[in-house]
Amino acid sequence: MKKRTINGEVCCTVADAAKYLGTNAKKVRELLGQGKIEQGPQPRSNCRTLYLRADSVARVKYDE
Repeated sequence: MKKRTINGEVCCTVADAAKYLGTNAKKVRELLGQGKIEQGPQPRSNCRTLYLRADSVARVKYDE
């Protein structure tokens, strides 16, 4: 999983999280909507890429 530090938090993209979890981006967005994965800070206000907190993605992988 490719990680990026934004405002002191380690984050990854939805695509990287999907590869890490072995699923697709739609399922990752569903997990985000359910509150199992936390959204990370966005680098710019008009950024197209959605960043997720890497620790919450890892927690989902190892809890299930």
